[in-house]
Amino acid sequence: MNENYFFHNPTFNLFRRRDEHPNVTDYRMHTHDEVELYMLLSGHGIFHIEGTAYPLSPGDVLVMRPAESHYIELTAEVPYERVVINFNVDAFRSIDPSGILTEALLNREAGKHNQYKAFSFAGGSSLGYWQTMMSENGDPYINLLSGLIGLLREIHDIFYREDKQEVAKELLEYQIVQYINSHITEQLTLDQICDHFFISKAQLCRLFRKTTATTVWQYITVKRLVLARQLLEEGETPSAVCTMCGFRDYSTFYRAYLKHYGCPPAKIALPN
Repeated sequence: MNENYFFHNPTFNLFRRRDEHPNVTDYRMHTHDEVELYMLLSGHGIFHIEGTAYPLSPGDVLVMRPAESHYIELTAEVPYERVVINFNVDAFRSIDPSGILTEALLNREAGKHNQYKAFSFAGGSSLGYWQTMMSENGDPYINLLSGLIGLLREIHDIFYREDKQEVAKELLEYQIVQYINSHITEQLTLDQICDHFFISKAQLCRLFRKTTATTVWQYITVKRLVLARQLLEEGETPSAVCTMCGFRDYSTFYRAYLKHYGCPPAKIALPN
């Protein structure tokens, strides 16, 4: 794996990464605390975001908001290269106090309107914005802001210009993911989910793994832990957060949080 970081500070993390011989097991479902913008440079695959599958072509851009689960399913053994920028939404408000530039990223349902095809951008590509962000000439921070603001501005325009009919297909897999997310703080059970969708447990588990590359309970646990961290940062106590996030008992919550974040819930883990 070759990785070149072009910029990193508490607000922004920009990098380009190329895997000459990608291993499919390296790309598992995960979430971020920050917004993520991603562009495929080379490779073949399907990007899964909250139950929606997006077939990718080089030049396509994907946007993910905080806690939006995603992973790529590579479909060919060819070099996989992408460029990614993550940024802290709260910190970005000092640059965009009205929130206009992040509307297309945040003002939508999870798993919908994540993909922007290369041909949607002026000139048939967004590569110019990324090249500006990664330019080695001039001040790196100014280069990053110049490219990022231009990219977000065009994504905003595309989002509001295109027909607002739903892009994502209302597949059963997508509906299941949305149902879980809307009941994530409740005492969910497999039986409850199966009864709601009139399917068997075997069908549920098969559909869910196909969609998210993980199990139902692994997915629920990760989403609850992301919510727990947000509540802890807002000042809630660990015991209150345990109950608020749907965990049955504190010991289960404690072990899951420690395993996921590498520290106990009483202490907020710093971003990697």
